[in-house]
Order: sequence, then C-alpha cells, then structure tokens
Amino acid sequence: MTTYYIFTIFYMLNGYQMESHILVNSAEKCYELVRAAEEISNVLPADIMCKDTGTLSASIKPRLRPE
Repeated sequence: MTTYYIFTIFYMLNGYQMESHILVNSAEKCYELVRAAEEISNVLPADIMCKDTGTLSASIKPRLRPE
C-alpha cells in the first residue's frame, strides 16, 4: 500500500532555524526530493528527511472476479 510522506528540510539561515515541508504521495517521490536536495545540504548546514504519515495515498479498489 502507498502512504503519504512528508519531505522535511531543516537549515540555519542568518542564525535562525528554518524548516520546510512538502507532502508527497509515495516514498519514491520523497527520496527523489532527498537526492535533489543533497546539493543544498552541502552548501547550508541542513538536515533532510522523509517521514511516513501512515495515511493511505491511494484507495484500494476491489476487482471483479472472472466468471
């Protein structure tokens, strides 16, 4: 089953801790964002992570059985 994930990045900017959150509908998309943001963490002191929300992002649809 596919669940929603929250992509989070924590970073320091002019002495203030900042954070940004992006809601995505699968783990694959969240980890794509992590790979894309790795360059930011090399420039800024940043922590990047994905968190599973436990909420389903796709409904389970029943299928008809063949006769």
